[in-house]
Order: sequence, then structure tokens, then C-alpha cells
Amino acid sequence: MDEYDPQAEMEAIHKQVGGWFDAFVGGPQYQPLTEIQRAKAPGIVRFFTECSFRHIGAAPEKWNQSVLKYLSSLPSQTRPQRPLPVRQR
Repeated sequence: MDEYDPQAEMEAIHKQVGGWFDAFVGGPQYQPLTEIQRAKAPGIVRFFTECSFRHIGAAPEKWNQSVLKYLSSLPSQTRPQRPLPVRQR
């Protein structure tokens, strides 16, 4: 039986979301963004990805309005300055 490895799962999620982000960069929704917005976009996506997985255990296939609502309710002081705690399953 394999042992659960949250770091490996997080890496797989980042790879999946990275593919989506690459498609976004090549799509029409990315073009109207300002240079500042384009520079901030990767960090925002990474932060959302890590918070949704590490805080509430929501992998990308479980993202929905409830996940977005919860994450938007986090205090504005929340910053990915240190590794976020891993939620055990």
C-alpha cells in the first residue's frame, strides 16, 4: 500500500494548473491584461491553487463557487510567505 504524499499531490496539481495557465496565456482573455496584471497572474494562480488544496483539500476537479467564496473570505493579511500547513486526509 502506498503512503499518501501530500507534497507529491501538490506537485501534480501545480503541473495540471500550470497547463491550464499556459493555455490561458495563449488565449484571448490574457491579451487585454496590463503588464502588471500579467506579472501578478502566476502568483495569484499559485496562491489560489495552494490555499484551495492545503486549507480545504480542494483539488482542481473540486473547485467551484464555494471554494472561491471561502478563499475570498480569508484575511487579506494571508500571504504565502512560508509553507502552508498540509491538511491531512
